Amino acid sequence: MITTFKEIPIIIYHEFRHGNVHGGLLKAIEAAFKKLPRGKRIKFVVLDSEYYTAEIINYLSEQNVTFIIAADKDSAVIEAIRGIKNWRPFRGRDGVLTDREILVA
Repeated sequence: MITTFKEIPIIIYHEFRHGNVHGGLLKAIEAAFKKLPRGKRIKFVVLDSEYYTAEIINYLSEQNVTFIIAADKDSAVIEAIRGIKNWRPFRGRDGVLTDREILVA
């Protein structure tokens, strides 16, 4: 597991895990926030579906950042998506329709 900043090519946090180990994810995110120089802030966070937990969502909300967490499209997620008015198919930069979807603000 690694935590990086997109803008600069450095690894902020790393942890080698044997097998399919779960938990301890907040530690990796907190490491990025703790490494920031004074006066700098993180505006956007992109995470894999493994990070889709109340603990992570609450922490990121408290940090006042915009975040994206990938989600497995199981029946509950699909039902929730149907209730979102601005949910649209996602087109790539070339305008070609992808297999992804996006919330349009």
